[in-house]
Amino acid sequence: DTSADGFFRHATRIEESAIRPGDLVFYGRGRCTHVMVADALEAGGWVVLGAAGGGSRVRTVAQAERLGAKVKRKPLRYRVDVLGFGLLVKD
Repeated sequence: DTSADGFFRHATRIEESAIRPGDLVFYGRGRCTHVMVADALEAGGWVVLGAAGGGSRVRTVAQAERLGAKVKRKPLRYRVDVLGFGLLVKD
């Protein structure tokens, strides 16, 4: 399951104090609807990266370019509905 909620359900949970670049930040109310990736710890706190535009069905770079998708960079708490933090590990 490659949905945001699928990543949330399969991720190994970590505390906010343990975040490292590449870890996941989950957002949503009740269920996870959005995932961002921790990028860097700056003076004001963590900054995250994520997809913007294009829709949830974009699967290739060509689709993303055609639909005008971009990468956004935001403060970790740019949304108030942070569900938690995690990382994906191979089975």
